[in-house]
Amino acid sequence: MNGSDRYEVLSLLSESSALTLQMSELAAGTNASLSRLSHVASRLERRGWITRQACPGDGRASQAVLTQAGLARIVEAAPHHVRAVRELVIDALTPTQLRQLAAAAARITRRVDGHDAARATAGPRR
Repeated sequence: MNGSDRYEVLSLLSESSALTLQMSELAAGTNASLSRLSHVASRLERRGWITRQACPGDGRASQAVLTQAGLARIVEAAPHHVRAVRELVIDALTPTQLRQLAAAAARITRRVDGHDAARATAGPRR
């Protein structure tokens, strides 16, 4: 995971209730394996931006909690992140290309969501 992935973890936590998410939810939200996310979480913990703890009621699962320092970091980074996305992506495309990108992204999202829903209802694999 790179800097933008760390940003995404902090951003997802900042948007969650109680600034807390299960590690499995964070992994899904960042499209990362739990193992890979764990490495990123360790780095974020060392910087004091998150803490990890056992989930209440399920000691097998862990959750990440955004600290006040982590919240301050994401608030500081957000304007720079938005500016970079605008410069690198939005400004590089024409209005027509932006509409095409939005349509393609929506189509892909529907397909992924449908795939995830089908996997969830299919039950465990053998």
